[in-house]
Amino acid sequence: MSKGKWFLSGIVIVILILVGLNMYYRSVQSSLWEEERSIEASAVKAGGLKEATDSHKFVWDQPVWVVQGKDQDGDDAYVWMTKEPLKLKAKEGVSESEIKSRFLQNKPAAELYHIKLGMLGGEPVWEVFYSGKEASAQYNYYDFYKFRDGSFIITYTLSSG
Repeated sequence: MSKGKWFLSGIVIVILILVGLNMYYRSVQSSLWEEERSIEASAVKAGGLKEATDSHKFVWDQPVWVVQGKDQDGDDAYVWMTKEPLKLKAKEGVSESEIKSRFLQNKPAAELYHIKLGMLGGEPVWEVFYSGKEASAQYNYYDFYKFRDGSFIITYTLSSG
């Protein structure tokens, strides 16, 4: 075979591998995507949203989906999909940016990984996941803040190694 045919064969093989990996990824993720679509539809129907714009699964005390969207008034709102869906307008609580600002004022050296809504002890919360050094050891932390007023609830410490 000539160099051109080897090159063309190599490209075809790479394309087939990429297509196969894409198909595998889609098959693995399809059940999660279906669950997400179903939860968002439930939040629109039972949670009082006009439209859902984002959602994520939060697992701590118990698994709960948090769906973000617009309510019937056009206001930003969140729905915690528990046995009885809990809908709160974004303006009824503290924003993510406010939690981030407060957190970084108190812990400026922390390496922030994420801030997301969840539920702890049946109450809507902001979860802040970050790492920091303490006595020459690296630790990961989860801080929880009440959604409604941003007050601190508790910190959980995990050893990172």
